[in-house]
Amino acid sequence: MDARTLCLAALSYGDASGYETRKRISDWFGHFARISTGALYPALGALLARDHIVCVAGGDGPLERRTYRLTSSGAEALLAALRDGRETERSRSDFLAKMFFAEHLDS
Repeated sequence: MDARTLCLAALSYGDASGYETRKRISDWFGHFARISTGALYPALGALLARDHIVCVAGGDGPLERRTYRLTSSGAEALLAALRDGRETERSRSDFLAKMFFAEHLDS
C-alpha cells in the first residue's frame, strides 16, 4: 500500500495531525509497513492538492503542525485503492493492510 493510501486509511478513523497520522500507521502496521517522515509529508501535500484531505487546524503553519480531515473524494480514493489489485509501491504485506480496512468495503 502506498504512502498516500496509508494516510487516507489512517485519516478515515478521524482527524489527525501529521505526527498522529504517522503514529497510527506505525501502531497499526509497524510490523509490516513503515512510513518515514520523508514520505509522509509529501504524501499529505499531494492529498491536499487533490482535495482528498483538508486542513482543519494550523493551516498557516508547517505541514507537521496541521490537523487533517478526510474528504468525501478522499474516502472514494481510499475505497478505489482498496478495490484495486495493482500496486505501485510495496509494503511487506499488502493483503494484511487491506484486510485491516476491509470494514470499509461493501459485503
